[in-house]
Amino acid sequence: MIMKSHKLYLIESHPSIAKDWDFEKNINLKIENVSSTEKIKVWWTCVNGHSYDISPYTRLRTNGCKFCNKEINKKNHRSGKIKKGTSKAIADNPKFLSIWNGNRPLEPKA
Repeated sequence: MIMKSHKLYLIESHPSIAKDWDFEKNINLKIENVSSTEKIKVWWTCVNGHSYDISPYTRLRTNGCKFCNKEINKKNHRSGKIKKGTSKAIADNPKFLSIWNGNRPLEPKA
């Protein structure tokens, strides 16, 4: 018996991310044909109007706009929310900051 694989299209599987699709810059691509596991770079637009390119695969595993994330990281470093020695993976994803102990950045909060 041959099983048909069902491709997870971004617009169906992750509509909250699909809303950031940049239709002007992705003129030769239809969002309906892009899977959530694609590793080709496509264009996105964040709520602050930044346009950035990243693959859907990576977009689902990061915190979105690389420009906004840089600003968040700068603010967190200045405010002391990110301590010296914090791993880059944690610092680059502000979602992790709420679950990691600021005094000992490699140990989760109890």
